[in-house]
Amino acid sequence: MDLICAKTEQTDVNSRRIVIALCVIGGLRILFFCLIFPFFNAIDEKEHFDLIYKYSRGSLPGHYKNFSSKTIQDAVIYGSPEYLSTDTNSCRPLWRQEDFVNSDIYVKLIEKYKKKINYEISSPPVYYFLAGMWYRAGEILGISDAMLVFWTRLINVPVFMALIWFSWRLAQICFSNVHQQLAVPLLLAFFPQDVFYTLSSDTLPPLLFVIFFLMAIRIYFENMSLKYHFFAGLLAAALFLTRMPNAALLMLVLVIIILKIKKERTSLCFFRIGILLSAFLVPVSIWMIRNYFVFGDLAGIRYKAKYWGWTPKPFNQLWNHPFFLDDGISQFFTSLIETFWRGELAWHWNCISSNIADQFYIKSSIIFTAIFLFIYIYNYKKNTATYHIVMGLSFLVIAAAIFLQAFASILYDYHNCLSPSRDRPYFVAGRVISSVLVPFLLIYIDGIWKLFGKLGSKAVMLMIALMVITITISEFWLTRHVFTSPYNWFALFRT
Repeated sequence: MDLICAKTEQTDVNSRRIVIALCVIGGLRILFFCLIFPFFNAIDEKEHFDLIYKYSRGSLPGHYKNFSSKTIQDAVIYGSPEYLSTDTNSCRPLWRQEDFVNSDIYVKLIEKYKKKINYEISSPPVYYFLAGMWYRAGEILGISDAMLVFWTRLINVPVFMALIWFSWRLAQICFSNVHQQLAVPLLLAFFPQDVFYTLSSDTLPPLLFVIFFLMAIRIYFENMSLKYHFFAGLLAAALFLTRMPNAALLMLVLVIIILKIKKERTSLCFFRIGILLSAFLVPVSIWMIRNYFVFGDLAGIRYKAKYWGWTPKPFNQLWNHPFFLDDGISQFFTSLIETFWRGELAWHWNCISSNIADQFYIKSSIIFTAIFLFIYIYNYKKNTATYHIVMGLSFLVIAAAIFLQAFASILYDYHNCLSPSRDRPYFVAGRVISSVLVPFLLIYIDGIWKLFGKLGSKAVMLMIALMVITITISEFWLTRHVFTSPYNWFALFRT
């Protein structure tokens, strides 16, 4: 017995060392790509930076819709035209030109930006508040100018490292096989979603969600304190107030509450659940009430919809949508899976993607999810309690997140908007449902194990390692043109 315990302890130590190494490697990968991509990409990065700067100054955006002078200046001086420009011969950055402040192009760009408004001002506050504090920390450290702009992005590094760690903790609860536990953080460390290389409120939800998921599991299986329930509720509120599409979280909260009450019908249980709900609902309600008075609706969506020219469809026209015609559902799912894996960044107006890689992401996601679901249902009574709860809830929240994207797609007429558009009226930005990244990886890895598990754990780990290597090589190859950009962080040191 002592020998078995010693082996178990050694296994835990070795696993912990491997995961720490994966955290460091994953963090370095995010660091590299954060520095290699210049500012400001076309996925709302300028708008996100503006809100971060305003929050760093203690300003709560609302009525002040224009960009701050700091954002305008940084966008003009350090912003790269390479994302959307079809001219592959990039112009010389303004900051490399002598006396650029007095140049005609500088003055014209400044005046142009002064007329623009930030359509993200109705976005929830949590990410911008935390990133704003990170920005202030950079200022305190003496970082300035272009270095400070790139420093702001680097908040993604500790966030991603923490995400890898907590993904392993959740996998430990779910899987008994040590190799399967390690496969989750391994794939996550090299997951090619490019939103983590940018400033975006979509980078924080995956971490907040997996931590809340872990807390929810403990609440169900153990008798946690009132304080624990209170902080779980606050964390749920933080997730919701980071990105509104995280409303899929409500499904998880609701199911855990129902299961807990069904399991333990006591006055103390009801009181604890009440504390959790109060901690969740109070901050969410305060923010929604503010939205109503500032923007005219609870979610703050009306302001953005008006900016983009979206108009709500009458109820009788909701069903007149490509979803219900031809291959609309197929287009929605394939596009969502593609962007969920590799993101949406473009370079010289071309999406940074590979058709071969996209087909692998689509087919492997469908196949391994289908295998997981079939065997999960087939072995329903044989599953352990923790596996049953964690994997069942993982599938549920993924389905809820996809449903919300599909439902939002049919609500509006998008008129002349580029994306979504009348031709492709789908919300298929995978980054928007990034909160379910770890639940997806649990299902994906479990599907692989169920299909190839009989080959042995080491053989399956070798397959996953080869997959990771292939994905990484593909990502570096697809982004090779970005490495030589005269606007990225490394260009600051070139003569």
